[in-house]
Amino acid sequence: MAAQDVPRRYFFYIKQEVASCWKDLAFYLGVQDSTTSNIDGRNRDDRSRCMDLLQEWKRTKGNAATTGVLMKALADADLRDVLAGLKTKFPELATQQVTARQETGGQPPSGQPQQESTGQPQQTARPREQQPSSPQDTTRPTQETGEPSSPDSSWPEPQQETTGPSSTGGPYCTSKEGPKKLFIVHGGEDKDTLVEPLVHEIVDQGVPMENVFYDKWSIGYTQGIKQSITSAIQDSSCKLAVIVLSKDMMKKYWPRKEFEDFLMRRISFFPIFYGVTPEEVRQDYSPTLADTRGKVITKTGNRVDDNTIAGTASNIRKTLRDL
Repeated sequence: MAAQDVPRRYFFYIKQEVASCWKDLAFYLGVQDSTTSNIDGRNRDDRSRCMDLLQEWKRTKGNAATTGVLMKALADADLRDVLAGLKTKFPELATQQVTARQETGGQPPSGQPQQESTGQPQQTARPREQQPSSPQDTTRPTQETGEPSSPDSSWPEPQQETTGPSSTGGPYCTSKEGPKKLFIVHGGEDKDTLVEPLVHEIVDQGVPMENVFYDKWSIGYTQGIKQSITSAIQDSSCKLAVIVLSKDMMKKYWPRKEFEDFLMRRISFFPIFYGVTPEEVRQDYSPTLADTRGKVITKTGNRVDDNTIAGTASNIRKTLRDL
């Protein structure tokens, strides 16, 4: 399986199961120690570090980052229970061959030699490092602000949730004026169950990662959070704001600020009503978004199913294409 074909849905399962053992996986994936240290420092919890690791591995290793190499690294890191669970959840992996990774990564601990798959007994994995999870971020209190009028208020009522795999095809990332970009407005409480799998599915369906502003990968270390967000909002190539509306999100200051800044630009919106109804949004947040065509998704506390994620990403992709 080619590197670009390694589905990110595997990553979402792995990050949930590996957690504090992510550095073991990093070592057996051949990730440089300096990269591992950077990943450690720029994330707040082990699940985020594990996802960052997998994305960095896929990005830097290119065609060498195959599903077989990933499966072998899980086995070598003594994470065979995770590997077994991965095969159970994704039956297409049952016949996937475990292949040797290319030795271009970090140095083994304590002089331990790196080892290819030779048919000999597996090397004992290095001890797992238990790392405490960082506390959840605190958010600013809700701030009431006025909402300027928008011509979008005449758009039809939002569509109900649909499922099924999406279809791709047709140019949608560029126009005569240049690339078309989108911005994800959301609350942190909705990352794991909806937002993160959704943004990765949007990228998997063909929208370049650099055209999707998502705080986890788009906020620059030199610019800082506020400047990165302001620059993205003011970017004339940003054509669509995906607004993930939930009870938690509607209490936060920064998502509302981002939404209102986009209103001033009269940008197009794609609202996702996540555990809230359009009528609740109309009364408590924004008539504009309540009247905008979007997506209604039930919030259960668990990760949204793959078909709904794929269908939502497809709708967003088509909306961006048609702008």
